[in-house]
Amino acid sequence: MTKLFSNLKNNISKIYILIALITLSLIFLTQIFNIYSLIIGIPLIILIFYLGSKNISKFPLILFGLMFLIRLLIVCTINTPVISDFSVILNAAKNLLIGLNTLNTETYFYTYAYQTGPVLYTYALLKICNSVLFLKIINCLFSSLNCVLIYYLSKKFSSPKSAQIISLLYGLLSFPLFFNTVLSNQIPGSTFFYLALLLLLNNFHSLKNYILSALLLSVGNLIRCEGIIFICALIGLYLIYLISKKTSKKMHIGMFLLVIIYFLLNSLFSFTIKASGLNHEGLSNNYSNWKFILGLNQNTCGSYNEEDLIYMVDNETSKKEIINRLTILNPKTLTDLIVCKAGINWGGGNVSWTFANLPPKNYHILGLTFSNIGLEKTLNSLNKLIYYTAFILMLIGLVKYYKNKETNLNVLLFVNILAINFIVYSLIEVQPRYIYLLQISIFILASLGIDVLWSSKRKEE
Repeated sequence: MTKLFSNLKNNISKIYILIALITLSLIFLTQIFNIYSLIIGIPLIILIFYLGSKNISKFPLILFGLMFLIRLLIVCTINTPVISDFSVILNAAKNLLIGLNTLNTETYFYTYAYQTGPVLYTYALLKICNSVLFLKIINCLFSSLNCVLIYYLSKKFSSPKSAQIISLLYGLLSFPLFFNTVLSNQIPGSTFFYLALLLLLNNFHSLKNYILSALLLSVGNLIRCEGIIFICALIGLYLIYLISKKTSKKMHIGMFLLVIIYFLLNSLFSFTIKASGLNHEGLSNNYSNWKFILGLNQNTCGSYNEEDLIYMVDNETSKKEIINRLTILNPKTLTDLIVCKAGINWGGGNVSWTFANLPPKNYHILGLTFSNIGLEKTLNSLNKLIYYTAFILMLIGLVKYYKNKETNLNVLLFVNILAINFIVYSLIEVQPRYIYLLQISIFILASLGIDVLWSSKRKEE
């Protein structure tokens, strides 16, 4: 006992410093995060790291089951109304169900004919079960699959334990977790895209995998028009392999087949829709300038606004306005705009789509009572806490990757996705929910950072 008190006395200054550091850290964190999110989030992250570090038998199956149950509970508890574009798509699908085709009569589907794809996807599901809740349950299935895909894709260049941890972290991230209550085509689209990448990473020398990946990318693009990001990312990775002299004859043929089949299938889908009379415009975008007009608006930080609707008169008018907005940009204003847009697009998303249009209601969680607004704030703060953790882990991992000149080039596929996304959305409209696709790549790369932490811990031991 005397020895214990002696040790305490000798280390009293260190204890004071430690307490001071913890106190200052908590003060700093409470300035950024909601106090409830810290109470829930910090123990949750520690628990995830602890559980993920264990050897869990049949982890992918457990992960899918757990994430699906959590998501199912959310969509059955929170009845988010269907609004905005999602409502237009749902109504068009319901009309098709009763034999009424409004795709050729509504201006929306003339202007954005490519939205015929999500209508057909929704229509196919409604044929199985005519229920909005059923559509949301399907969202839960795809969203849970995304968690499993993150696990398998992370394992391509990280340890199994790091892959377990990062897939669990993503699975409990508020934005994608609660976004299942929204009938967004981003959820199923991302599953097809990342499944295509997994097929290719499994075997870059299998021509069958290239053909199947092209099919998956085309179907994903039919549901959500973001397939070109993945095509460009894959071409970029292929060029890196080419420069590194790590290609093979099958890889050359495979990449050629992938690109050709992808664009041929997209054209075939569009031609079929047009020829069938479903939509005379096929899958075209008859007002592609609109996204650029919104994206170059400095006053709204590139976000959607109704003031710019005056430029939707015709393509010639919109082109002149785009040129005008580009000419008035100087290096400073361009930088300010890009930084502002990056803050929105890379901010981590939020749960506003779930709660914004709900009637007032109280939720009782862990003995605490939250209003809609209070719960939304806490979940947004918790989302930031987990997302920032993953983002920092990604940066740590990438710094170590480049510093050590690692030879696993597959990492660069996901870096390509981030880079292309950044370039594209620096020019076009941004919304917080657009991070959905990007966030999956961020978490996959974050597994590298966890590997760095594990290696540091092993060295200390």
